[in-house]
Amino acid sequence: MSRKRPATFGALLIFAGPALAAPGDELCKRDLFMADAGISGSYRSLEMGGTKPEEQCAAWRRHVEALKKASAAYGRCGEGAVKARKTAELNSSAADFQRLIGERCKGK
Repeated sequence: MSRKRPATFGALLIFAGPALAAPGDELCKRDLFMADAGISGSYRSLEMGGTKPEEQCAAWRRHVEALKKASAAYGRCGEGAVKARKTAELNSSAADFQRLIGERCKGK
């Protein structure tokens, strides 16, 4: 898995997230902002996750959790095709990392 893909994906989420909130829905705006911040933070952890397998695995697991939380936020706050696309992207990325964890980490 290329490290560039999560960077591009994370940047996409940062700029697109708040625009998906329903007009006037402050809770959704906050949830989407926090989801994007969580993904950005977990991506930074991936980059600095260390070289030891246990450090990398821990960073991957945290990233999967951030992706799942973001997917739930987009599922609640997104609309129409954008909602479907964002949740599919997040779920696909989470599945990719879960596969990587299953292949490379102890205790899966």
